[in-house]
Order: sequence, then C-alpha cells, then structure tokens
Amino acid sequence: MKQISKIIVHDRFFHADDVFSVALVEVILNKELEVIRTSDFTVLKKASEEEGTIIADVGGKYDSSRLLFDHHQDTKLPAAIMLVAGWLVNEGALKQEIYKGLYPILNGISKWDTDAGGIHRKYKPLYNEGIRNVSEIIRAFNRAADNDVQFAKAVLFAKAILRNELHRIENFLRDAALADKRNELPNGVVVFKHSINNWWAFTSKYAVMPCSDNENCWIVLRKFDRKTKFQKSRSTKLVYGNDRFMKFIDRASAVAYARRLR
Repeated sequence: MKQISKIIVHDRFFHADDVFSVALVEVILNKELEVIRTSDFTVLKKASEEEGTIIADVGGKYDSSRLLFDHHQDTKLPAAIMLVAGWLVNEGALKQEIYKGLYPILNGISKWDTDAGGIHRKYKPLYNEGIRNVSEIIRAFNRAADNDVQFAKAVLFAKAILRNELHRIENFLRDAALADKRNELPNGVVVFKHSINNWWAFTSKYAVMPCSDNENCWIVLRKFDRKTKFQKSRSTKLVYGNDRFMKFIDRASAVAYARRLR
C-alpha cells in the first residue's frame, strides 16, 4: 500500500467520524501522522495531488485510489470512517476478521453521523436516561476556544477505545481457535480442552473447562439466564459452587456432573 504520512480532516466542530478516521489509520498503520484540520478548498486541492495524504470527511469527493474519503456529496455513502476502514481492508492493512469485530462500533459511528434510519430520534429516550454513545462522548470534547487541542485529545481517546476493541477481538479469535478442540455431551453441554474467556459464544447453556491452563481443577459454567439452573451435587470432589459455576478437583468429576444437567 501507499506510504501514508498525512491526514486532513475538516476544521471547526468535530465529530466521532473525523476523529475515528484519524485514530483508525494511526492505530492500524501503527504510526503517528501529520494531522491537518482545514476546509480551505485551495489547501485541499493541493493536498489531493500529494502522495501519501489522506483527505477524510471533507473535500466533497470519494475516490479511494486517490485517498479521498468524503461522504457529504452523496447521501447513499456511509460516513468517512467506513470508507477509510474499507480502504484499509482492501489494502490488506486491516484483516477481514478484525474488521468484522470492529464493524459494530465503526458502523455505529457512521449511522450516527448520517442519522441513518432516524437513529437520533430513536436514541433520544436513552439519552434522557443518561446513556451516552461513543459519538456523543466525542462530541463533548469540543471547545470553541481551543478546538485543535481538543481534537488531539479526542483522537487519543478514540485510539484507546480502538486498542481495547482490538484486544477484545484478538482474545475472541484466540478463544475461537481453542474452541475448535471441544466435545459436546448428549445433553448439549460443551466440554472445552482449554480454559477460554469467551466460552459463552460456543455453547447454548453449559460449559466444562479447566479452571485455567495453570490450575489443576475443572469448572462447570452456565449462561446466566432463566433457562439454565444448576442441580445440587453430592460429589466429594466438589470444591466450590455458586449460581454461576461449580468447581471440581478433576475433569472426570466435572463431566459426570455436567451429564446430569438439562
């Protein structure tokens, strides 16, 4: 892919769209870029002819081959963050499975920016209850007197969010690979060979797994809902139990208990 050294977004009041466009490129490419905030047509025209300069959420043009990622000129386009993310995927910088994990937050920012499906109206009751989405949180960074400084702070905040999301996604993908080595009992209980954090994604009700890769015990876990319930155990090998998990000293005892679950 092209060597990227600069990214330009619009000046004045900023939103999650332009903030996350900068943050996503810097996080995925793992480099600090020169960031310019301007809506000056002359500056944008000159920059569009430069090698390695991204123009996002400003400029009135979308052409990924020229690194132009505005959406305001076409209501059918998603917001700039989705255009930038798609380009990163096509260039091989952002793996498809990672993009799939990031999609909910990136698409959410896009939908909020374009008010897709009247999302602002639908969100208002939640807003009045004190619930804030990431776009609203970024919006609160704006300060008329010193917006460039505030924009930089917002980008740092967005990068922290993205890095946390990448950590979560990478852990999930790791667990998915480990979960391939699992067995299912006749009653639907899934027995994992390794201890994983995201076990709930690979079973409908219950799971059996080692307490950890370094601890010599096994646990039976249940999804926390009204459809599952642990039965009492009289096993002498039961170490501890509560409404979320039962701990046994060995695999055989845990599996024997799990076979009775419904």
